[in-house]
Amino acid sequence: MRSRYVAYTQNNFDYIAETMTGPFNRKESEASAKEIEWLKLEVLSSEERGDEGTVHFIAFFKHQGRDETLHELSHFKKLNGKWSYIQGEVR
Repeated sequence: MRSRYVAYTQNNFDYIAETMTGPFNRKESEASAKEIEWLKLEVLSSEERGDEGTVHFIAFFKHQGRDETLHELSHFKKLNGKWSYIQGEVR
């Protein structure tokens, strides 16, 4: 999760795409990145069960000058020895 957060702060969309399963809308991500300033990541908890894991986090950012948060429970699966983002539940 931390490496994906850093990738978002650096607009490293190749890494984001490589570390997830399912579709990735690069154009949408690039457009929203122009409006977002990432401030910090707070990992509340994480759990690993074999090849599956979850990360509960809050990401703090500015959007159009306003302080905002993304509060999510992310689901990951280890594929070929690497963790891959599966989906997130926004809280």
